[in-house]
Amino acid sequence: MEKSELVCHENYMDSFSSTFTDENNTSTPINTLWTIFMNKCSTGIDQYVPSKLTSTRFSQTWINRPIKRLDKRENRPYRRTRRSQQNSDWDANRNIQK
Repeated sequence: MEKSELVCHENYMDSFSSTFTDENNTSTPINTLWTIFMNKCSTGIDQYVPSKLTSTRFSQTWINRPIKRLDKRENRPYRRTRRSQQNSDWDANRNIQK
């Protein structure tokens, strides 16, 4: 979160805090207070907290062809072991991973 977004979110919550205490008192039902609070928090999060989708494993720019090949080479014994399902292969695979 950038500093400007953080400041905007902080200002938003401060203004909500002052209006919340001014408009409500101890006789207001707790469920109503909770609903108002949750709605304002959700609105603030939607407006000021950025959401980021993560990319897939190999679409990052720093993963190039040699790194992809190295990853495949390192995973090859595990895939072979998983296909065979033999205990001796599992033991050999554990030794390779160490």
